[in-house]
Amino acid sequence: MHFLTLGFPLPKVLLADAGPYSIENLQLIWSKNVVPLINSRKNIVKQNVHKLGEHLYINKDFVPLHWTDDDIKLLYALRSAIERAFSHNVQVYKARRMNVIGKDAMTKERYLILILDALKAKTAFKMGRPDLIGKARSFELNRKTALGGMPRVAKDAGYAILALDMNKNNGSE
Repeated sequence: MHFLTLGFPLPKVLLADAGPYSIENLQLIWSKNVVPLINSRKNIVKQNVHKLGEHLYINKDFVPLHWTDDDIKLLYALRSAIERAFSHNVQVYKARRMNVIGKDAMTKERYLILILDALKAKTAFKMGRPDLIGKARSFELNRKTALGGMPRVAKDAGYAILALDMNKNNGSE
């Protein structure tokens, strides 16, 4: 409900898994002229819930009458695409739970992740490897790449590690 008071333009469709499913939520969203494509649980039998896929159950009372089942499935499939697009936040950047407090700190944390994504895309482009754009683990230093000191694709492209030489006096002679 808080989101509605912020003054942002309302979406046309709301996609969600079964977590927020309730008749009250469906009615609230529908009353704002937003189509609630919220997956229902399969054991709901006293509502107009239709099985549209192996794990997709939609309450047809809150969907425009002219929408076909294929239209609904096509729209709901966007949810998976959106989750895939952001899955690297958890898998690569370990950002399931941010270790920060406050909206400003969370905003900064999120922008750092976006900046890292942009830098990876720019690096892939400059290396002449556009196929690596959007591949979150392209430049990740992990057990496989740690032995060589850097990811193979970066090393093959002529990049070097920028590290301080701890044996030098840092010019203080």
